[in-house]
Amino acid sequence: MADTKSTAVTNCDSQYPEKLNSPWLTKGTLYTGRGVVAIATGDANGQVYRMCRIPSGALITSMKLFSDAIAGATSAAVGIYAAQGTSGQVGAVVSGSLFASGINLTVAQTEPYDVLFNNLAIKNIEKRVWELAALSADPMTSYDICIVGTTLSSSSGNVALMIEYTI
Repeated sequence: MADTKSTAVTNCDSQYPEKLNSPWLTKGTLYTGRGVVAIATGDANGQVYRMCRIPSGALITSMKLFSDAIAGATSAAVGIYAAQGTSGQVGAVVSGSLFASGINLTVAQTEPYDVLFNNLAIKNIEKRVWELAALSADPMTSYDICIVGTTLSSSSGNVALMIEYTI
């Protein structure tokens, strides 16, 4: 039986000297982005909270959510939006629930809750942001990682997101 190899291992075995992997795939520099926002009393369902901005060529390795217990906030999603001020889709939704949906914020999340693959298939682990957005080429721009309050309430509290990615 033959071994099955990941892209990174296949590249290493493909020729001598070994084919170098793209830095975003292996041996890339690790970056972090993080943000915290206050969900206010009276925020409407569908409210978009822009948490951090990352380059379209980033490969996200971790996306950890933290929150206060926000009574009645029974559903939130995590997705990507065009960065405000960029050309093309100015601030428009790319995929409002690409990473996660149905996140319950009524219970305090003080331990990191990695939401990266809640909605993504595992086969997407090697894809960069622009590939996750189903684009044919890297637009060389930035995207905002956003939390969308799909079902909010009259309560308030903080929600935070910490993202790690390589380029």
